[in-house]
Amino acid sequence: MAGGANEIDREDEVYSPAEAVKEVREASLRSQAFMQQLSDQIKQSTNEQRETLAKQSEQIQSLQAQLQAKSIPKRSDKVTNPQVKRHMEPLEKAQHALSQAKSAFDGHLDGSSPLADLSEEQIAALKNQCDEGEHAIAERMLYLEDWESEGQEVADEMLRLREEATKDPAELSLVNRAKKSLAEKRKASEEASKPSKEQKSNPSQQASNRNFSFRSRSPSPSPGWFVPPPSPLIMPSPVSQPFLNPVPSPIYQSQYFPSNRSPSPAPLPPPVLAPIPRAPATDESLHKLADLTEAAEFEGFKNPGKAAASKPSASKQEPWLRHRLRRHVQFWQSFVTSTFVLGILLSGYQLPWTSSPPLEPHRQRNHPSAFEHADFVTEAVRSLKATGTVLPVDRPPFLVSPLGVVPKAEDKLRLILDLRFLNGFLQVPKFKYESLRLISELCLPQDFLFTIDLKAGYHHIDIYEPHWKYLGFEWQGQYFVFTQLPFGLAPACHVFTMVMRQLTKSWRARGFKLVHYIDDFFFTCRSAAEFSRVQASVLADLAAAGLVVSLEKCQLSRSHVVKFLGFVVDTLFCQFRLTALQKQKLSSAIQACLRSPRAVPAKLLARVTGIITSFSLVTGPISGLFSRSLHRALASRTSWYSKVPLDAAAVADLQFWQANLPLYQTRDIWRRHSILRVIHYDAGGHGWGGHLEIGKGRHEAHGAWEQHEVHGVASSTWRELTGLLRLLQAFRPFLCNSSVLARGDALNVFTLLSKGGSAKEHLQAVCVQIFKFCAEHRIELRPEWLPREQNVHADYLSKIRDFDDFGLSPETFDFVARQFGPFTVDRFASEHNAKLPRFDAFFWCPGAAAANTFTQDWGSPERNYCFPPPALVAPALRHARACRARMTLVVLGWRSAPWWPLLSGSVAEGRGFAPFVHRQLYFPAGREVLVPGRASRDRFFGKGVPISDVFVLDCDFST
Repeated sequence: MAGGANEIDREDEVYSPAEAVKEVREASLRSQAFMQQLSDQIKQSTNEQRETLAKQSEQIQSLQAQLQAKSIPKRSDKVTNPQVKRHMEPLEKAQHALSQAKSAFDGHLDGSSPLADLSEEQIAALKNQCDEGEHAIAERMLYLEDWESEGQEVADEMLRLREEATKDPAELSLVNRAKKSLAEKRKASEEASKPSKEQKSNPSQQASNRNFSFRSRSPSPSPGWFVPPPSPLIMPSPVSQPFLNPVPSPIYQSQYFPSNRSPSPAPLPPPVLAPIPRAPATDESLHKLADLTEAAEFEGFKNPGKAAASKPSASKQEPWLRHRLRRHVQFWQSFVTSTFVLGILLSGYQLPWTSSPPLEPHRQRNHPSAFEHADFVTEAVRSLKATGTVLPVDRPPFLVSPLGVVPKAEDKLRLILDLRFLNGFLQVPKFKYESLRLISELCLPQDFLFTIDLKAGYHHIDIYEPHWKYLGFEWQGQYFVFTQLPFGLAPACHVFTMVMRQLTKSWRARGFKLVHYIDDFFFTCRSAAEFSRVQASVLADLAAAGLVVSLEKCQLSRSHVVKFLGFVVDTLFCQFRLTALQKQKLSSAIQACLRSPRAVPAKLLARVTGIITSFSLVTGPISGLFSRSLHRALASRTSWYSKVPLDAAAVADLQFWQANLPLYQTRDIWRRHSILRVIHYDAGGHGWGGHLEIGKGRHEAHGAWEQHEVHGVASSTWRELTGLLRLLQAFRPFLCNSSVLARGDALNVFTLLSKGGSAKEHLQAVCVQIFKFCAEHRIELRPEWLPREQNVHADYLSKIRDFDDFGLSPETFDFVARQFGPFTVDRFASEHNAKLPRFDAFFWCPGAAAANTFTQDWGSPERNYCFPPPALVAPALRHARACRARMTLVVLGWRSAPWWPLLSGSVAEGRGFAPFVHRQLYFPAGREVLVPGRASRDRFFGKGVPISDVFVLDCDFST
């Protein structure tokens, strides 16, 4: 009763409004907590049930697969021969065990397998071993099936023929070839007393090689019409498959190199391309490539089967190069899009006449250097003949050019064919080589590197047969013609580079980072696993393409240090370095010059200046700064066989390099100066001045000229240079160990500091003082020209044509802004193509917020819109990463560009974009997406814009 009375009293109790609100709030919170707890329990129960159902579903599918596998009749069930069946049943059990093992490997990812503790590389190695075991079992099963159908004797012969692959698979069936081979063996055993006769080459074939019969060019496929592009495709990242893998990496097979065959100009049946391999190990790839290369080098001369039994002392035969790429043309056709390159592969390279070929025969005697090294020339001609590069002819060719011999690196000689007369009739297209400077954009510290060098690269390219007669020469009374692209032909570099770029384009589309220079290739990989995958694929593609690799020049072991194009690239210490051979060559040449400085052979001095100039990648502007006097002395020569005297300045330059080369033999691949200072300098008639900007503060400096330095006595260029030097000295405490951007309005000063000195001695002396001051205080000086007035800038721009000033159409940009915007600044623009009110320009122009956008901070809160010229895509990515920026990047779909792999996803997947790309838009090729700028209206075949697909990438480096 007491308890009941208390409850009645509580009900009658009156709450104040504040207490009532408090009570309601507490009740609401308790209710929310209870509901949240209930929701979490339901969610946890749902997830547990989902996982249970998923595991049960997997088990059901596994059981169904096992039942289905058991229901399928085994291959051994169809065998009637008990002996074959006895061998086949254990193989089927082993095949089933390997299949189960691979399933266990796939299950390690979710932690359900006992192999979950193994690394990805260990699992990949185990999978590769399983693949090799399955391949071996499949070959053995094929042999047993042949035994069942044709008998053991025929099966043994088929196995031997399959291993040797002495014929193309498409030429005859293995059964017929095996039976034919057995018949020949029986006949040979019956006539054992008679020696076996070697197969004779076709006489008609030899006759066809001796004349210049016309061979018609195969028709090239006609280009398709361009259609208006559809609406852009909005794709979530990562893209499932933005581009197909255009170049398969076939498994190494000896049938790619048919042996014991007389060379034939007619195209052979193309090889069958095997599926893409599972990234074989590097050592295995090298071993198999060595086997292929050995078989190829004896092609047309030696049977690969007999090569193994040959004596080690036997001389090594040369690879047969004539029509080599044509025999592998089906591989090239799977990814080559250029009709120009396809025409070369199918019919040979036709010489590009400016107007018409020479109308009268022309003959020249060989150079004296050829007779001085007669033994070398004889051996070289023999080697060219052995590779099919030259062909002896009975009659003098239409043009007979002279032979000569020039020294080569490492005290070697090189045979040259002097084609200067013929080159006068040829068009020489302009094109750009790829530079070693790309390495700083493609590599990262501690990347793994390897290099590939092709053997006799030019000689892989066939010459159009009716044009052989223009490439003739004579040696020891015998006339020859070049059937392959010779060294010395003016367009040769362009032709070979265009063919190889089709291959590098396919590699870059797969995300391989590389630099290509004629027949040298440099590859960089981020991890050991990527290194193995990339190298195996590259070696396989080169073999399938028919290209001969110079294994002794390649650097294929996994390393952070390689030698490429004469320089050492080191990603471990992040340096470019001169090689010991380069330094030794320069040192010995300088010593030879200093022995008799009053009479130095012109060729020797030219060698010194050439070596110093070649060092510019490592030494920078000082290559020009401390060789001006040498170039001036060389210009005084009367002929290349004369001798020139060296003045005191030239001797001082030689002594500088002799003493200081060890100080400048390395250069950082990436700038180490994180501090950037900007100074503005100017010089007037009576004094000099300038200011230094540090944050929001400004430091000023000023000085007056002495009497002999004022206007009218000293030149304006000297005053500008000297004013900059004194300004650097004044601001020395602020500039040590930093990168200094020196901005001035004197264009000639900018040119002198960028290119390294002046031919005028008084200006050269000031340049040397600036260099020594910067070197002493570790200042990286980066000159930049800043116009004084807008009319000066307009006058300068009137002499410049920016061929990359095309951009997105207004409609396309508005669509992009709605998807990825809003944007705060246009980083690559000018006054007439800016998409936003605030923009950065390459040069100062009206309305520009800044010049040289790479001196600006792109980080938060900026939202950057970037459509850089193709050459600046890689620097833009590097700067955005350094600033941890958000940007929308517009790039052309140039998958052959060196910067394309920087945007690509993982090499292991072979597709998609890099992780920093969150979203992307894709616009197919069409002129409606891009609009031409003022300077590019007559470019790109008169269309004003490149015909290319366009990608717009939403990139975020802030995380």
